[in-house]
Amino acid sequence: MAAARTTAQGLAPEELQHIRDTLAGGRKPRVMFTESAGQIAGQLGQVVELTDPAVSDEWLVVRFGRDELPFSPPTCRFRPRVRGGGPSRSRNRNRRRRRRPSRSSW
Repeated sequence: MAAARTTAQGLAPEELQHIRDTLAGGRKPRVMFTESAGQIAGQLGQVVELTDPAVSDEWLVVRFGRDELPFSPPTCRFRPRVRGGGPSRSRNRNRRRRRRPSRSSW
């Protein structure tokens, strides 16, 4: 039996409206490329512009590195949020321990 493979969904109409509102407010939202984007799947990009969807299927302009390339909404999705639980253990482990004064200095 073949394993079920979940494909990442593209941007929903509500998410596209959120991107429009965010761009109108002067901010550039970050998106993640889905498997349908091909070789750059899993990479992050910044939405810089929404062009006219009547002109082309690829009307979501995303900055990826130094390039600004057009993509269609199914090739992008919002990046998943990672919940943090405070400082990492490795950060605490690398802190210097206080040295106790030697008994000879008492």
